[in-house]
Amino acid sequence: RELTFVYAERNAITSNRNGHFHHNDFIGKLPFGSLLRSKTSALGHCYLLKPTPELWITSLPHRTQIVHELDQAQILFELQLQPNAVCIESGTGSAALTHTLARTVAPHGHVYSFEFHQQRAVTAQDELQRHGLGHLVTVQHADVCQVGFPGIVTRRNKKANSTKENDHNSDNHIKPSVDAVFLDLPEPWHAIPHAAYCIKPNGRIATYSPCLEQTQRSIQAMEAAGFHSIQTYEYRNMEFYVDKNIQYEKPPFDVRRPCHVDPRYDHAAAAAAANQKKETDNNTTDDTNDNNNKPRKKRKKRKDYKDPSNNDNNHDTAPREPASSQDAATENSASEQPPGPSSSSSSRPPSASKPQLVTRPFGTIRGHTAFLTFATAGLVTQPAPAHFCHELPTPTAAATTSETSDKDA
Repeated sequence: RELTFVYAERNAITSNRNGHFHHNDFIGKLPFGSLLRSKTSALGHCYLLKPTPELWITSLPHRTQIVHELDQAQILFELQLQPNAVCIESGTGSAALTHTLARTVAPHGHVYSFEFHQQRAVTAQDELQRHGLGHLVTVQHADVCQVGFPGIVTRRNKKANSTKENDHNSDNHIKPSVDAVFLDLPEPWHAIPHAAYCIKPNGRIATYSPCLEQTQRSIQAMEAAGFHSIQTYEYRNMEFYVDKNIQYEKPPFDVRRPCHVDPRYDHAAAAAAANQKKETDNNTTDDTNDNNNKPRKKRKKRKDYKDPSNNDNNHDTAPREPASSQDAATENSASEQPPGPSSSSSSRPPSASKPQLVTRPFGTIRGHTAFLTFATAGLVTQPAPAHFCHELPTPTAAATTSETSDKDA
């Protein structure tokens, strides 16, 4: 099967090995999920699928290494993103994670994505515009390790009574407005102080690093920036097997554990236990008195008791001789046999059959060997770094020329 991302346009034709498909045959006529037949091939057909971030990941042009859906699911869960949230992504790349973040924070949230490479930033912004996500995502060209996150809106605290001059010279009345930050950078520890300045109290931050040394330095920077609850994970696709011949005991569903209550807090149970103990002591005292008053009874002899002083029974106490050599061999083998389970209850020989596969990840679910580190911001607002840029840098002439040439092309 072949998955191709196609932009539907009037009078356009998509051609592949299955035939030619005219866009006018399905635009405004067929719903998503319909089968479209080719006009040039009798067996050629295709299915019209609704575009999703998961399908875009499998068909996008790779400009850089992307974050696959295996890691994306954990990132969204650990960052605690929800609709109408504001988040920062540093390292746009091929914009695979950007599409997933935009779908999560919709309809009124926003994603600020920063890319060091200018051409990749321009291409990603154009793709997001064509996909109808331009109002949810802003892609900027900036080196966040040097200038931070320019253009991030910070809300003023309305309760603070301060002048405009004081607002420009002090950060005491700046309130962070970012709910989560994700850093996919070669050196994320340089951008962590900038993230600590922009993120809300109890906000979440995540770093994506392929090396353990990078993770260690990121953790040190997080601790210095006031982050806590730091955890590092590595997610992998694995197969699980189970031996067919292993028999597990069924759990006792009918047996219920008794509910033990501390007698200090259960006065009724404590009173009942005290009364029962008192009655038991009284019964024991009465039985003791009765036994002392009763005469002792004579012990009866056992029926199989034999008096050793009787000479007539001496032949019964002598050891019995085996009747034959075969009986002797049988007795010896029985006596030499070590104690243990009988042959009928012997352990089952190990099975030579292969274990049974019980779970296997889908072939479309892919992932990379990388470490994801998550942390929570503290309640104390961090000061702004010395080289933090609050405003967007003005685009250079070269950048403007490149953008114009790309649009003309």
